[in-house]
Formats: sequence, C-alpha cells, structure tokens
Amino acid sequence: MTDLEPDLPACRPKLFQFFLANGGGGMAEDLASETILRVIAKIDGGLVVDSVRAYCYGVARLVLMEHLRGPDRRFEKIDSDRFQQPQPDPDREKLIECLEIGLARLAPDKRELLAERYGIGRPKRRVEEQPGSTANSLYIRIHRAKKELLPYIEDCMERSGFW
Repeated sequence: MTDLEPDLPACRPKLFQFFLANGGGGMAEDLASETILRVIAKIDGGLVVDSVRAYCYGVARLVLMEHLRGPDRRFEKIDSDRFQQPQPDPDREKLIECLEIGLARLAPDKRELLAERYGIGRPKRRVEEQPGSTANSLYIRIHRAKKELLPYIEDCMERSGFW
C-alpha cells in the first residue's frame, strides 16, 4: 500500500455522485469501484501523482465515456408498434371535408378572418395585429363568422350520415 492509497476511500462518495449526475445511473457504484481499481493499479505500477483526487476525477471521466459508448450499455428495446404512423380516422377526414365545404360557403372576408385566427393553411396569427380594429371587435366578428359556419358543417355532416 502506498502513502497515497488512504486518500482513495475519501474519493469514493464524490465519484459515486459524479457518476450519478453524469449518466452512470444504476451503475454508479460499479463505475466508482472500477475507477478506484484503475487508480490503485496505476499507483502500484509506479505512477507518481500529485493529487489523488484530481487523478481520480480524470480517470472517472474516461471510465464514464467508456461506459456510455461501451458494448455493455443497455438500451431500451424499441417497440416498433409505438412509432408506426396512426391510421387515418374516417370520421376526422369527413369532418375536415365538411369544414372545407362550410368555409367555401362563407364570404371571403369571414373566411380570411377565420383562416388568420385559426391558422388554416398558414401559420396562426394573432388577430389583434390587424390595423384599424380593436381586439374586442375582432373577436365579435370571429364569433359571428363561426356562428354562420356551424350550420353549414352540421348540414354536411347530416347529409353524409355522420350523425
């Protein structure tokens, strides 16, 4: 036993915290042990170090990198069903079709107002940005346009046998 080895047990809790904080996870204890074993082997091999703690930290970084890219790194098995594209919902498709039909029947200014408010066909915009109108008057116009649109959608849904 060299004169530096008594400092190693004091390094163990810090190494454990280092591995927990940097992705060692459930292997933190084993990685800390591996680090200490490597440091002892180097010191017994004749390596002269000024600070055991600093050297332990350097070895711990290398052990962590080996662990993170090594073959014993356990990855979660990917469930292919989880990442499949969802099947198209015929009800949703019919609702979208009826919405488009209803929008086509609205006056162009009302259609444009709803398109800006709800981002239909383009990024959503804040309606308050329209010059010459107050936010309250714009929201009233939006409400009236939606109220006018709803019967068109309901009619389309009834004719298609949705309800």
